[in-house]
Amino acid sequence: MKKLINLIPILIIIFFNSSKAQEKEHANGITNNLVNATITKSGVYYYTPNFKKIDSLKKDIGEKNFYVLADDNNAYFSEISQKIGNNLIKLKSRNVYFENENFTLNIDSLKNNWGIVEYTKGNKPVIYSFVDYNLLLRDRNENGNQLKNNDLVRIENTSLFVNKKEYKDLIINEMALTTSLEKFDDQSFFLTYEYNGSSTKMKQVYSFTYKNDAIYLTSKEILKYGKEGSLSNKVYLKNYKLTDQLYSDLEDIGSSLNDSFFRNKSSAFTNLYDNFYKKIGILNFTVTNDDKFIKTPVNEAKYIKHIKIIDANKLNDVAYYLEQSGAYKESIFFLNKIIDDNPQRVVAWLNLGDAQWENCKIKDAKKSYLKYIELMKSQKKDLNKIPQRAYERTK
Repeated sequence: MKKLINLIPILIIIFFNSSKAQEKEHANGITNNLVNATITKSGVYYYTPNFKKIDSLKKDIGEKNFYVLADDNNAYFSEISQKIGNNLIKLKSRNVYFENENFTLNIDSLKNNWGIVEYTKGNKPVIYSFVDYNLLLRDRNENGNQLKNNDLVRIENTSLFVNKKEYKDLIINEMALTTSLEKFDDQSFFLTYEYNGSSTKMKQVYSFTYKNDAIYLTSKEILKYGKEGSLSNKVYLKNYKLTDQLYSDLEDIGSSLNDSFFRNKSSAFTNLYDNFYKKIGILNFTVTNDDKFIKTPVNEAKYIKHIKIIDANKLNDVAYYLEQSGAYKESIFFLNKIIDDNPQRVVAWLNLGDAQWENCKIKDAKKSYLKYIELMKSQKKDLNKIPQRAYERTK
């Protein structure tokens, strides 16, 4: 019975992806029949042993060893599919013809019975085992998500350079307006615009993250300080990629928010808004307004005294988008606060697990996923909606 149970996941992968991939393959210019498949477009393809090969493997290595091998590859495939998603395409034929290279690949002749075929048009396809490709994706992710030294993020004249890519007309340095750059860690940096043209001083602080070779603007904070008091409004953006925006485009974000000044100088406050400018919370800091304005940008988590949550649903959405953009620490902070207020909020536990996992807090992530699954069961939710990664990452 145990052998049958162990075989079920790999059979599910074979049959489910086989039927689902049929649509993808036709969309990608692939023609399949029982003899061969013709591939003309770049993609990441995968193959698994057919029933004939499974029977052969059982005889060669024994049923027990086969099921151990199948389970291991099932786990590796799960991790790969989480990273690649819908870009994975199933190869159903044992003979695959790459038309542009006039090259035929025979699956049964390959050393690995479970494998990835990474193909870029104009180049011969590269074959990987599931375990090797999983390690390759990890290396790519680590290298692609880090800014390794200060030279990779720099200001030159009116341009911002990130990993040698130029973003023009984002930097302004005049008598009344100056721009400064500050790195926070290997995945994030700030651009701060400081206005000195009137008695009321103003800063606009833009928080950026670097993920998968893309730059995301995750938030913009607008600070004002003068005789009338102080003001701090922070807007969180949804999947806002930096492409060819100008300084004027960034300046417009949050410009319509209320300019209500706060006069208490003993403790600083920041109003939090989502991308629709709906107020979702208020941060209270241990530092004064003077210090908050002067020191900004700072590691806010170090100075936060309290957070008042106004809309937990929208704050959870903000935390989710922060995680998607690579701002894992801030996402974790908000999700922990949401859970402190309501430990029964199911989706917050899933989002927390995802953010912890991406932030390499594996033990914490496992606990969060287990709590999420437990709440899904105790609250009689639809268990079919539990993503596979939540199960896989608790092992």
